[in-house]
Amino acid sequence: MKHFKLTYAEYDPSSPLLALYQLTGALLPIFLIIMMAGAVIATREKRVAVLLGLQLANEVVNAVVKRIVKEPRPDGTKLTDYGWPSSHSQFMAFFVVSFLGVILKPRKDYGIFLKGLLTLLLCGLTAIVATSRIVGGFHTESQVVGGVCVGLVCGVVLTFIANFCLKLRFVHRIMEVFTLRSTMDFEEGADYRVNALLHSAIKGEKGAVEELKAKHSEVADALLAALKGSKRD
Repeated sequence: MKHFKLTYAEYDPSSPLLALYQLTGALLPIFLIIMMAGAVIATREKRVAVLLGLQLANEVVNAVVKRIVKEPRPDGTKLTDYGWPSSHSQFMAFFVVSFLGVILKPRKDYGIFLKGLLTLLLCGLTAIVATSRIVGGFHTESQVVGGVCVGLVCGVVLTFIANFCLKLRFVHRIMEVFTLRSTMDFEEGADYRVNALLHSAIKGEKGAVEELKAKHSEVADALLAALKGSKRD
């Protein structure tokens, strides 16, 4: 019998804290995947979709590296796939880098304190996941360290490529074909968001006009003046 590694979990029911630690380490990656997928469906946010895509690409990298290295897991574990690098550790290390680079750093409405707090939280969760793989006997220390290192390197490279692509206008147009849009206050996404709001406001959507007034008052005033002028003509 084979086990799906991202949802397979073992825990000690005699110790609630130990069980919570073991289950968090085992199930946090799949929980994050579900959260990202749900956020994409609910918000259609471009950068969240990019984050999800990067994370899935990281899983492909992990599978390829494992098949190349072919290092077995420690004796005693029920999982039968290769062990280096640890997929859970690589997932979390990659998520920290990609989340910081794709979502957190470009946010203009998040202060330094909040960004620092979220970074520490993510690093703490990564430590929990990584160490739980050793404690549970699923990986050796070198496999976990290898997973973190591969995740960090892969995260830096893919995040750099993603941010470069997000500066290209045609990339945004392609994403808009799939009904993805800029819904958050990101640095480079402001122009695209304003343009989308302008199109909606011209069509008479009240929500778009109100958001323009709240966040882009100068643009809203110019638009309203232009609309009034066109009505007079």
